[in-house]
Amino acid sequence: MCKFKVTTFAMVALMVLGSGGQLSAQSEQPVNVPPANNEIMIKLLKDLLNEMRQLRFALQQNALQQHRSALTLERIRREQDVIDMLEMDRSDLSDQVGDLSAEGRYDEDLDAIKQYDGEIAEASDPREKAELAQDQSRVKRSLERKKKTDGEQLERLRERIKELDTKLQTSRSTIAFLRSQLDVLEREMERQVENAERKQAARNRPQQP
Repeated sequence: MCKFKVTTFAMVALMVLGSGGQLSAQSEQPVNVPPANNEIMIKLLKDLLNEMRQLRFALQQNALQQHRSALTLERIRREQDVIDMLEMDRSDLSDQVGDLSAEGRYDEDLDAIKQYDGEIAEASDPREKAELAQDQSRVKRSLERKKKTDGEQLERLRERIKELDTKLQTSRSTIAFLRSQLDVLEREMERQVENAERKQAARNRPQQP
């Protein structure tokens, strides 16, 4: 569309310049130009200059809108990369939380403690009974330490997930705003193209006598 407009104006400008050259050549000859012709030429030049100013302004505005659109698209891509990374981190943390809080995580230790209960009950030798009780106590202490460590880690993981959720919400709000800005820029460029097409159609429409 812009190339067509520039070509049109260039052709008109060449015609006017050619006419100007002819007028300049004719001015060297003692020929009287009717005042009406001078007024028509002046009006034509004014109209041409006005259209060229409008075209230059439209081209500048279009280039500015395209530049803004490109910058906005780049910001959207970067923000989407951030979102993808945050979502990946959150997924990994959720998997860790699932592992630490999985049902049956301590079944092996609980089964060992239960087995010690049976062996202690069946043991007749006091020394053997004492040794079994001591082993059972070690398993119980180990289980308590494991539960405490898992609990502390679960707390840290859940806190980290909350932080990621906050960052994700901020990034999603940002990308939604950027996309709305991009829509506005695209609509503005479409409006400028439609206006240019209407003006071009009006110029090409034959004048009524």
